[in-house]
Amino acid sequence: MVILAAVALGLLCGSFANVLIARVPSGEGWVRGSSRCPTCRHDIAWYDNIPVLSWLVLRRRCRHCKEPISARYPLVELTVGVLFGLVAWQFGSGAVTWLLALSALLTVALTAIDLEHHRLPDALVFTLAGAAVLLLVADAALSGAWASLGRAGLGALALGGFYFVLWFVYPKGLGFGDVKLAVPIGAILGYLGWGRSPWARS
Repeated sequence: MVILAAVALGLLCGSFANVLIARVPSGEGWVRGSSRCPTCRHDIAWYDNIPVLSWLVLRRRCRHCKEPISARYPLVELTVGVLFGLVAWQFGSGAVTWLLALSALLTVALTAIDLEHHRLPDALVFTLAGAAVLLLVADAALSGAWASLGRAGLGALALGGFYFVLWFVYPKGLGFGDVKLAVPIGAILGYLGWGRSPWARS
């Protein structure tokens, strides 16, 4: 039941990831405002905004302008839903679980933005970095895993440093946004342990 609830939450968060993908690159506000059709800009009613299902019921078209709606929308929702389910299955509940769920949401959004715009917006990268600091410290305080927190720092330095060297050697092949993103990812991997696999039960 916990995993199913996580998948359902992930589908809803996947819908929010689509908002980030559509608005963050253009500098639009994403905290407030209802979802809109990317073509006619008409507000989307709640019953037309149910993850995956509404896209199928509307036959992949906007109710108002009848223009096609990209398959990216349900694909993002499904991807985030599956990732949330895997996180719940592997890690249960706790500060790390919430951090990994947020990481899944943001990295899916960042991947889609990078594929379309070839950049990683600081707003999302720094959000992930700030959440990593707060939630890893909170988890270490609650569990007493201070050694893991130290390993998180080493992981951030190691992965961030590695990507920095790659960027420095060949800046045309790697954006500096990748360097910044590597820092929180390295911290999270370091905290969990470099040998930890998402498919292996502990």
